[in-house]
Amino acid sequence: MYSITLTPKRISLSEWTTIGIGGIAENFYEPQSPEETCLLLYRLKLEGQKPFILGAGSKVVIQDGSFKHPVISMRNINNLKFDGDMIYAGAGIMLPHLIKCCIERGLGGIEVLCGIPATVGGAICMNAGTRYGAIADFVDSVDFVNSDGLFSKKKNQISFGYRRGPVDGDAVVVGVWLRLTREKKSRLSERMNMILRERALTQPYEKPSAGCVFKNPSATQSAGYLIDRVGLKGFRIGGAQISTKHANFIVNIGNATFDDVKNLIEVAKKRVKQVFGIELELEIRLIY
Repeated sequence: MYSITLTPKRISLSEWTTIGIGGIAENFYEPQSPEETCLLLYRLKLEGQKPFILGAGSKVVIQDGSFKHPVISMRNINNLKFDGDMIYAGAGIMLPHLIKCCIERGLGGIEVLCGIPATVGGAICMNAGTRYGAIADFVDSVDFVNSDGLFSKKKNQISFGYRRGPVDGDAVVVGVWLRLTREKKSRLSERMNMILRERALTQPYEKPSAGCVFKNPSATQSAGYLIDRVGLKGFRIGGAQISTKHANFIVNIGNATFDDVKNLIEVAKKRVKQVFGIELELEIRLIY
């Protein structure tokens, strides 16, 4: 039987998010294993507390001030195992690192996700992807934990969708088996570098952001195009700005606040609705 000895820390969440916004987490936990995560979830459930699960800190904008919810970082659950064309990745492994490890072993497919600043767990939760594919394309099974214990689901038991991963109550992703294909390392590296160059030309990597703000309304209509067409490229509120490079990104150009980003989102949604009659749907999460 495992014992839970974790002592919460008090940290600034702005240092744990890719956009650099977030208040003070009064109870920040870093479990070292799925079993420790299970016991922590059980303890928090008994205390009547609902935790916020944090991966790489992308795709979220967290409120300023004191953040009362317990925060659980999954970054220390980072085990990695190869078995033929299969790979097991813990939820805390950063996706770019996983891609490099796969390329070194001549395992291909997942390189189409290069440039996404997510943990494996975060990527699974939102079915992260690019125009070349999504992580669900490679999933064999996913391991979860909740306050009752550990369990697994095969891909055919999970309803993946566009920027939508598994939803299973209070369950937390702790790892995933991915099925890849054998390919020459040189070809995989060439493909990865091509995609990275393409993304660098079109996305504002030089400034802090949470990633694409809105889901694309359809396969032929991008949110960035619509926001650009209503004249909001470069529009700013406080320290937050709609990127001049890609209008579906909100960047932190200096001391941006949660409200700055929230208000920019509202302006973009309202203008696009007025001009095109389209209701933009958030891809990022606003965490209160």
